[in-house]
Amino acid sequence: MRSACRAMLAVGLAGLLAGLALASQAEARLARPTYWGNTVLQNKSVQEELKLTADQIDKIREISHSVYEKHREELDALEEKLGGEKDRKKREPVNQMRLRINEEARKGQEEILNPQQKKRLKEITLQQRGTGAFSEEEVQNALNLTADQKDKIKTIENDFHKQWREILPPDAFRNRAELPERFKKMDALRKESLDKVLAILRDDQKKKYKEMSGAPFELKIERAAPPGRRPAPGQEKDPNKR
Repeated sequence: MRSACRAMLAVGLAGLLAGLALASQAEARLARPTYWGNTVLQNKSVQEELKLTADQIDKIREISHSVYEKHREELDALEEKLGGEKDRKKREPVNQMRLRINEEARKGQEEILNPQQKKRLKEITLQQRGTGAFSEEEVQNALNLTADQKDKIKTIENDFHKQWREILPPDAFRNRAELPERFKKMDALRKESLDKVLAILRDDQKKKYKEMSGAPFELKIERAAPPGRRPAPGQEKDPNKR
């Protein structure tokens, strides 16, 4: 479970800053705040942007809790079995199970949103995906990307992945004091890479992307509640309280 706690810390701190920038597509998706059922909808700044009601927030939290509890024993057993494995490929079953848990929680939570909230959430998600969004078929089709543009974007993504691993190597979380500076560099890298992608788009494609991503949104990173647990009384009122 120690590795799981480190992963939760990574999500709580990094949030969406890294977009989908890990060595592989599966690992990349773990950079989103959708780890262990803690989705972007549990972020306070997102809840405020979507104008969620107190009832919606309670339901979102409960869905995350119930989905985690549903799979907890199975996930814990697999995590314990592969906990000593350092090879990422051998640990892939754990990553895949987490992704399935995240997806189940995400779908359930989004069902409680109204159409306007769903639209804005999609815009926020697209923004935070950064360059990773352009590798998705839906975005590629919407922008009508050419084969040449896709190749250039893939090159930018590969370079992004390489630099990302240099900024945040596997042992980075052993020194938490350095994490704020590392994530600051990651955010700068993410923005720089996105600018490179936008530079190869035609004006009509840039306009379409702007329409799809909506008004700029600044995600405020806040520490999430531990997986499968409800926040302690008063914690949700004071996210900076330790």
